[in-house]
Amino acid sequence: MENNDEYDLEMAREMAELGCSSFEESNNEDILEFAQKIIKVGLPDGFEAAAMAYAEIGELDEAIKTLEQGVSRFPDYWQNWELLGNYKSDAGLFEEAAEAFHKALQCQDVWVDSVYYNYAVALARSGEFELAVDTIDKVVDPVFDINAALLRIGLLMDLGFDEEALELSDEWLSRDWKKFGDKEKLARFRASRAWLLHRTGTPVEKVRQYLVESIRESPPNEALFTMIRIVDNLKSEYAFAYRLEIIVEPPEDCECCDWKQYYVAYDIAMENEEQAIAWVREFEGCENPSTRVRIARSELLEVVKDAYLGVYWNSGRVYTHENDDD
Repeated sequence: MENNDEYDLEMAREMAELGCSSFEESNNEDILEFAQKIIKVGLPDGFEAAAMAYAEIGELDEAIKTLEQGVSRFPDYWQNWELLGNYKSDAGLFEEAAEAFHKALQCQDVWVDSVYYNYAVALARSGEFELAVDTIDKVVDPVFDINAALLRIGLLMDLGFDEEALELSDEWLSRDWKKFGDKEKLARFRASRAWLLHRTGTPVEKVRQYLVESIRESPPNEALFTMIRIVDNLKSEYAFAYRLEIIVEPPEDCECCDWKQYYVAYDIAMENEEQAIAWVREFEGCENPSTRVRIARSELLEVVKDAYLGVYWNSGRVYTHENDDD
């Protein structure tokens, strides 16, 4: 290709503008144009980036096709083989995924821990739990410590070793999480522990209290909300899924409150507003009846049939303080 340096610079600029690793702010047209252009550059990582772009907009078949072109042209580029294995696994093509992971492991300078971890995930998906355990045991890079532990816990549960899974979960939860700086994964450990407690016969009220405390202490986490819906087991033939914008105001006599109010959004499948407000109060820790919790705005997302009632998501808090500008 003529004027390759100039073209590569143009691609680099487009990759920077589109984020490359996150396409959230780009529309589908931009992403497709990006994918088609970057393939033309003819670099091995171009196929990887283009495949990720296709996958981002749900074009999994096109992502797989792009990676197959990439591994055909650059058979020693392990990243394309690994991503091909991941996407084949996403498509339910587990035998082909295994073949792609094995090809990745044969490449020079391969990051074996990364490939083994992703291969173990694919094996777990396909129901080959014992082989998945053997594979995850080969992952020794500390980068994967937390994810590998979460996968091991899930595999132990799948194999029926609930006590061993609970022991591993408790061992991780006892660590100093400040050094990890990842409260999202801490929340996932707590969710898996709650599921284990539930499976091993712990009274529902104790499991629920553990989940409520975890929700209050953790950043917004869908796994915790999923678990509390399972424990509550409240189903409705028809439920209204709303996004609620909530304003919380402290009691007037609260001496330790340095904030005027805070905003938080919730996605809730509910039967009525009173039910929703009760959940918000509980998860926000608003036991004091003088704390004002009100719905500032509501948006009906959908009417859901045979749905579990409860919270599905929340945004986290945005505070307004007394000295903030109006």
